[in-house]
Amino acid sequence: MIFGIIGARIYYVLFNLSKYLNEPLKIFAIKDGGIAIYGGIIAIAIYTFIFCKIKKKNFLDLADYLIPYLALGQSIGRWGNFFNVEAYGSETTSIFRMGINTVSRLHRGTSSIFI
Repeated sequence: MIFGIIGARIYYVLFNLSKYLNEPLKIFAIKDGGIAIYGGIIAIAIYTFIFCKIKKKNFLDLADYLIPYLALGQSIGRWGNFFNVEAYGSETTSIFRMGINTVSRLHRGTSSIFI
């Protein structure tokens, strides 16, 4: 898990490098946000491959076992995006909407949750 978080942060920083060139210490400020699941997947794949080579295990067998956890991680991340009011499509008034507009109104000071 640690390698996944580190890889996710490295990936994010590399694709937002201009943001971090002037203040390189902000690279370590994970609490300010900024990780990308692609980097985590790449880092874990590399780590798993190296682990399998060292332990003389079949990489594909272990990858087959770990793949469901990739879907779990993606789903947890998407819920995080939802609650942070980020990474969603355009707002709609459809009865099937997910309520992003409601959450963003709460941030602006509207008192009712059911708008």
